[in-house]
Amino acid sequence: MGTKLNKETYQKLIDEDILALNKHMPEFSLEKKHTIDVLKQSIDFLYPKNNTVKIISIKTIYDIKQGDTLIITGDSFKNEIMKAQIVVISEKDGTEIIIDKKMNKYFNLGMYLQGKSWVKNVLKITV
Repeated sequence: MGTKLNKETYQKLIDEDILALNKHMPEFSLEKKHTIDVLKQSIDFLYPKNNTVKIISIKTIYDIKQGDTLIITGDSFKNEIMKAQIVVISEKDGTEIIIDKKMNKYFNLGMYLQGKSWVKNVLKITV
């Protein structure tokens, strides 16, 4: 059974492999390009970055954008993870966050911030 290399040692091996490929294979070889791409990607696959997940409280009408991942509690939702599909801003209605267009599920962000919404808690997840 082999030992796991640390990331720096593995990176050196990959760099040596790439040098050998560049030396012994044609310059514009599709096979060479593919092999080098796979070798480079293997570093992130085997040694993933330590991404930290942050959970942010919503405090202003500018805190949610389209595509944000939200944790919503209120009415029939209890810590439901949902995407902000559409963010609509209008003078009349303020900022509305549409979380399920087909089911017509949305909430008014201004009303939430005032404590007057069916949504009782909204958190945003970021990586």
